[in-house]
Order: sequence, then structure tokens, then C-alpha cells
Amino acid sequence: MLNGEPLTILQTIEKQKRDEVLRLIKVIKGATQ
Repeated sequence: MLNGEPLTILQTIEKQKRDEVLRLIKVIKGATQ
């Protein structure tokens, strides 16, 4: 396993989490308006 591999996987997971959070915020904002 290369040294860079785990980092890349972690970054991908973090990005997916961030995208999900942003999507949730949009849904919540849409529901309150």
C-alpha cells in the first residue's frame, strides 16, 4: 500500500460527507421557506 492511498481515501470520504451535509442544509432551508 502506498503512503498516499489512505490519505486520498480519507479525503474522498470527507468530501462525500461535506456534500451530504450541504445537501441536507439545502433541504432544511427549502423546507423552512
